[in-house]
Amino acid sequence: MSLNFCCNIRLLGSELDIKIIRSIDPSCLASTVQVVGGGLSSLNPHRLFSLIAEIIVIFPFRYAAKDKRTLQAHRITHVLNAADGKFNVNTGPSFYRDTAITYHGVEAFDMPSFDLSPFFYPAANFIKSALSSPTGKVFVHCAMGLSRSSTLVLAYLMIHENMTLVDAIKAVGANRNICPNNGFLEQLRALDTKLHCQGLSRSLNGRT
Repeated sequence: MSLNFCCNIRLLGSELDIKIIRSIDPSCLASTVQVVGGGLSSLNPHRLFSLIAEIIVIFPFRYAAKDKRTLQAHRITHVLNAADGKFNVNTGPSFYRDTAITYHGVEAFDMPSFDLSPFFYPAANFIKSALSSPTGKVFVHCAMGLSRSSTLVLAYLMIHENMTLVDAIKAVGANRNICPNNGFLEQLRALDTKLHCQGLSRSLNGRT
């Protein structure tokens, strides 16, 4: 049995509606899980939602990345482009050279077969570095703002905020709609397992 998370995560009043599609060969069984929004295990809720607000500024996808005036008006200090490159959202450091914005690009394609995992740690470290400043605010974007960018934000929350994948999805989904493709979700699940094992190892080593 394989478990493919997501596809539509949205806030419904005080409840988060997470659609989980369970694929059982050869048929599919769809179920919906209701999760009460609020306190997550890793962070104080107020700190959590403040953190997400700092990372994700809600703009209409690719066009905002090229609107330097709007970015500056919202005091964006860092831009993480998850759709970098000639055939994606082609901005780059030179595009922002007349601003104080620091740029980091990831040339990724929104396909289940694309391996985004090598970019998890560099992107997460970029966000972490940006938010280490009291005035740091990061605009993370791709083309549509649903798959590539959300995947990198989820990876950041898992790597640097010690969240599980499920908690990270709840946190980001409480602020905006996200829909990482199935391939990216599998890569995030692998990261989740890796981080969990590392945590167990550190815990065991601390007892010896």
